[in-house]
Amino acid sequence: MKKRSLRWLWWIACALWLALIFRQSSMPAVQSKAESNGLLSVVAQWLPFMTDHLLRKLAHFAEFALLGGETSLLLRAIGRPVSFLRGGFSLLCCLLAAVCDETKRRLRMDLMSSRYTFPHIPYECIV
Repeated sequence: MKKRSLRWLWWIACALWLALIFRQSSMPAVQSKAESNGLLSVVAQWLPFMTDHLLRKLAHFAEFALLGGETSLLLRAIGRPVSFLRGGFSLLCCLLAAVCDETKRRLRMDLMSSRYTFPHIPYECIV
């Protein structure tokens, strides 16, 4: 019974973390920039070399690294053997989530930061 409840716990943890990732990436660029600038002001006190771009990339990497760890622990709780296959499947799940996340961001112009917008090209031509 304990192993079964542990499985559900990891399923829920993975689903909630994936929902958090998609929620964070659904924020409009202006709101996301304001949030990361607030965090940057705190982090820059300890790490003066930290830039907004670097902080965003590290946060994105950490989000998916944690998802990979949770997926690996889920597969362990399900009973899959510790092997290259489990690591590969975990990596594949995270890559699929990342591709879906980036595709969603590319399809919604209001989520893109200003360096990805094309003011001289009509919106209909991009989509």
